[in-house]
Amino acid sequence: MIILDTSFLYSFLNKNDANHNKAVELMNKIISRKFGKPIIFEYVIDELFTLMINKQPFSYIEKVIDLILQDVEKNIFQIITLTDRENSLHNIIRLFKKINEDPNRKKKLSFTDCAILFAMIQNDIFYLASFDSGFDGILEKIEDGIYALSSDRILNLKKIL
Repeated sequence: MIILDTSFLYSFLNKNDANHNKAVELMNKIISRKFGKPIIFEYVIDELFTLMINKQPFSYIEKVIDLILQDVEKNIFQIITLTDRENSLHNIIRLFKKINEDPNRKKKLSFTDCAILFAMIQNDIFYLASFDSGFDGILEKIEDGIYALSSDRILNLKKIL
């Protein structure tokens, strides 16, 4: 399975974005299930529409919402949510604090990005589509826009939890 991050989805949806062409190329691989089933995480939906509401006309956002829901109905994408919200929230906070307290870390991770990492661990999701360089060093970059969660990196993240 592969989680689609906000940076990836926004680039895919925005023809003027610097990563748009790469996102389209990757989406073709993703839709063909090269990385397993494509997943949209609830936090990503929140972040995506928060970003879009200030940059896109609402009519366009409505079209995107309809397309996502149609693709979920057609089983092209799956939406996942957190289970055991209280415990999940505590674990995401632990990740957020541990990852971002490192003074040598150049790029910090947002709370949503830490929630994505947690969701990947909890749901055995081994790939992430993202243009966010904050994942560098935490996940293994296997190509531009695609990261992998290897077993050794899972162990490192689980130590934090």
